[in-house]
Amino acid sequence: MIENRSYLVRGGPGSGKTTLGLHFLTAANQDEPVLFIGFQEPEAQIEANATSVGLDVTNVNFLSLIPDEHFFTDQQGYDIFLPGMSSRNRWWTPSFKR
Repeated sequence: MIENRSYLVRGGPGSGKTTLGLHFLTAANQDEPVLFIGFQEPEAQIEANATSVGLDVTNVNFLSLIPDEHFFTDQQGYDIFLPGMSSRNRWWTPSFKR
């Protein structure tokens, strides 16, 4: 990976996206703060999975954006984007050149 570039990693469940991200975060300098933002798996599960493949995540800060069981009602949904934000209306700007 090239420094100061953004990358999108995609794939189905179990394809290794989280493990790849954890490899990257655990390779950071010990004095450099790192943050893992999770949307699905609980922190304890991520830590257990990391340990099982030999990754030390003690210097990784975790932020869970998983809604609790009381969040959902019949009228609510869960989306990390604001209304109107989609790839179709280009609220974002690509940070790469073709």
